[in-house]
Parts: sequence; C-alpha cells; structure tokens
Amino acid sequence: TPAMAVTGDLGASAPGELSPQVERQRWWSVVFSGFLLGAAFTGITVVLPLYATSALHLTSDQYAQALSLRMAGITFGVLLLGPFSERLGVRRVSLGCCVVGAICYFGMGYGQLGIFLVLLPLASAVISTTFVNLNHLTQLVSATRQGGANTAYRSAGLLGSILAPLVATRLIELQGNYWPTFSAMGGCLLLAIIWLHRYPLAEPIAVWRGWRAELAPMVALYSRALHEPRLMRVMLLTTLFTSFAWAGVQSFFAIRLTRELGVSDAAYGNYCAWSSLTALLGVLGQGLWLDKVSV
Repeated sequence: TPAMAVTGDLGASAPGELSPQVERQRWWSVVFSGFLLGAAFTGITVVLPLYATSALHLTSDQYAQALSLRMAGITFGVLLLGPFSERLGVRRVSLGCCVVGAICYFGMGYGQLGIFLVLLPLASAVISTTFVNLNHLTQLVSATRQGGANTAYRSAGLLGSILAPLVATRLIELQGNYWPTFSAMGGCLLLAIIWLHRYPLAEPIAVWRGWRAELAPMVALYSRALHEPRLMRVMLLTTLFTSFAWAGVQSFFAIRLTRELGVSDAAYGNYCAWSSLTALLGVLGQGLWLDKVSV
C-alpha cells in the first residue's frame, strides 16, 4: 500500500506502521489543511452568486453558464493534474495548486468580467485537485484508524465551512466590495501551504512516460467501472443525482434569498453556516461508528 511504501524513511517500528511522531504530524497537517481549504472553498462558493449578480451584473442565466464553466474546470483539472500528482507527488502538486489558487482568488475579486471568466475554471481546477490529493493524504495518516482520520479531516473542513460564510458576508458588508473577501479566502490557501508542507512524506519523482501512457490506465479503469452495473447504479444515485441537486440549490439559493426575497448578505451567511453545522454533526455521528470498523 502507499502507506507501507513511505514508512521506511519515517521511523516506522514495523512494516506498514508509522512512528507516533510521524502519525501525529500527519494528523495535524490534515486537520489544519482541511480546515483552511474548507474555509477557502466554502467562502468563495457562498460569495460567487452574490458577486456575479451584484458586481459583475450577470443575470441568473449568465451565472448558470459561468457555473458550468467552473464545473468544466473542476472536471478537466482533475483529469489533467491527476497524472502530474502521480509522478511528482500528491503533496508537492497540492502545494503548487494552492499557490495558483490563491493568485486566482486575488485576481477574481477585481470586478473585471473577462478576468473572472478566465480565472474561475482555473481556480476550480487546482482547488479540486488539492481536495482529491488531500483525501489521499488522509488515508495515509494511520494504518489502523482510517475512519478516525477521515472523520477528523471532514470535521475540520466543515468547521471551516461554518466560519467562512460568516466571515465572508460580513466582510462584504463592512468593506462595501468583494475584493477583501476574495483576498481572505486566498490567504487561507496560502496558510494551507504551511501545513501541507509539514506533512511528512517521502515522494520520489517518477519518470514521466508521456500523456498517452499516463492516461491509458485511467481510461482502462473508467472502462471497467462502466461495465459494472451495480457500481454504476450506486454512483448514479449517490454521486450524479446528489451533485446535480447540490449544484442547483447551492447556485441559486443565494440569488433567491438575497435578490428576490430581500434577505441581507449577512443573514444568508448565517443560513450557510447553519447548513454546514448540520453537516458537521452528521459527520461526527458517523465517525463514532466508522472509527470502529474497517473502511
């Protein structure tokens, strides 16, 4: 396993085991990185519909098209940056993605539509890749308590998701513009770099074999998955439909509340915080059980 492959240089007491110090360092790195990434991602997600309709003067239809552009960036970002993570190392690529994401967030808040439409998919691509890589790093935290590691990571991210809407919407009210909020979320990504860098992991750089050779195993994996009807039914029910509903509600809930019903931005931030708190309680409840069974 990946965990067994890297422990030889990290003070393992036995094959497949981590020293207490390394395991502790990984726990803290994952928790704080998850908190900061969750805060940055949620803060931007909460602010985007407000920013698009107020500062950029987009209609709901135009914002929906911009959102599709964002989702396209997420999709192609994972597909293109995945092979780089395999070859260069997930931690190393995540550090670079956080730097690019922070720059994108700083630039998106200037109120220029052209810049916004260019940086939106790019930021989405690198942030989604960082989340995927951090999920992988979470699995390496502990060989015996993966359920606990996943719970800690998700809980930290949701805690960031609770605080970010409150901070983001109140910054908008205090400053009267959106750039301070975008800058604050970019600052969270820069802070996440510190904790990701502290994650102890030996990552030798593998030889790049070319795009065709790198992507062929992934295409073969997807092809095998498509030929598993039970797996595809589960994916359709739990992923596709859930993502479809989430995107619709998340995208237009803000516009409905603030532009049509007259709810203030701060009140909308409170609603988002309560939503994340509910999710956090659910994750903690599941974690009490997951930490006692094999993932």
